[in-house]
Amino acid sequence: MISKETLIQRSVKKMGNVREPVRRKAVELIELSYAEGICVQISSGYRTYEEQAKLYGQGRPDYSWNGVKYGRAGRIVTHARPGASVHNEGRAVDFFLVSSDGKTALWTVNGHWKRVAAIAKSLGFRWGGEWRSFPDYPHLEWPRTNALVYQRGDKGSGVKEVQRKLLDYGYHLGEHGADGRFGPVTEAAVRRFQEDHAIDVDGIVGPVTQSLL
Repeated sequence: MISKETLIQRSVKKMGNVREPVRRKAVELIELSYAEGICVQISSGYRTYEEQAKLYGQGRPDYSWNGVKYGRAGRIVTHARPGASVHNEGRAVDFFLVSSDGKTALWTVNGHWKRVAAIAKSLGFRWGGEWRSFPDYPHLEWPRTNALVYQRGDKGSGVKEVQRKLLDYGYHLGEHGADGRFGPVTEAAVRRFQEDHAIDVDGIVGPVTQSLL
């Protein structure tokens, strides 16, 4: 049987620059599913606007974006234009099932598929398979209402956004600046910010800290 570590390694690579809480929850989904004998893998995560344009162009032969033609024949796979997809925000992933040897992708929406979706929902994701107008069975998205918490060891676009705000407030982040990696220098800056704003000092960027940034 394919190892859990291999499924996670493949998935993290495919997720790309998703927000760190999304990455953590997706990895947890793989682990919990594996414990039930279900092999699941992430097929995609963060998408650039160009990548979204390519997907939107499928099934729309005349579609162009930013002066470039992306339209082509085929089945329509998304109704989200560039910038309208939560994939562009790093808040969504797509999944599929894998055979026990890890060699075959399984796309049949069966009991195992729905069980993975149920686990994902218990972790805080919304499942696209429940959309009435255009069900998207592989799709899992992290709601904007869910708190995104950043702490030491995290990385990604969300961390970089926090770092940029700290820099705007005049907090020093060392020679690397807003590099998208939450290391000791960023943690120290967060602690100073929390001290200056008279809130709990824990070095973690939770809802209260984010509301002040």
